[in-house]
Amino acid sequence: MTLPCLAIELDPYSFPCDGPWLGVPHGANVLTNLPFLVIGLWGLRRLRRGGGPGAADGNRVALWTSVALLAFGSGAYHVYLTPATLAADRVCISAILAFSVAEVLALVWPTCRRASVSLGLLAATELSVVVWLLGASSVIYGMLQAVGSLAMAWVAVRAWRTGRLPGAALRSLFTFIALYALAKGTEVLDEPICRWTGLFGGHPLKHLLAAAALAALVPWLGASLREAPPPAQAPSRR
Repeated sequence: MTLPCLAIELDPYSFPCDGPWLGVPHGANVLTNLPFLVIGLWGLRRLRRGGGPGAADGNRVALWTSVALLAFGSGAYHVYLTPATLAADRVCISAILAFSVAEVLALVWPTCRRASVSLGLLAATELSVVVWLLGASSVIYGMLQAVGSLAMAWVAVRAWRTGRLPGAALRSLFTFIALYALAKGTEVLDEPICRWTGLFGGHPLKHLLAAAALAALVPWLGASLREAPPPAQAPSRR
């Protein structure tokens, strides 16, 4: 038995309540990806609005670009339901995880090269996608998401306690984690929710909740580094 929080052993090409909406095939699952495009562009706009060196911060630009691209990757996946489009969807999700974890790690490891951390995490998550698509279990892919979220929470609390992370940013991060966990729950309950509503399943709700989770990060990770306040120094021990 696989724990739902670690992996979802469901047919990735079969969804209940997956009929057309407004002439769009698999409409509910396709159209609910539009918020990712809006939120990704919002994050990029917040970066540009700050101006200065922070507006060109590569890790944050890559993060919000990946969010915007998820609208197309996931949308194409739900239209065509092929291994290639599934891979495109998972590539975007893996990139969002990698860039987010690298951003949080930099709070307690200021000397880390976020680009190197992001690329390392991205390689690991993409390898888990390849293993999944080759016919193995999705457990590794699911575990990386769970471990990544828990690691972000632990690091963020440490950063907040040492004054490196404002309380508002900590709340944003925990809102993100809570909403994303809820999104994964609705994904597991796709079929029961379809039976209950008769109109849409849990997967479209997953998209909306995941988009709301990412929106919670925009006020923090959508700000340029120049706008961000300098980290407070931890009190010295005598």
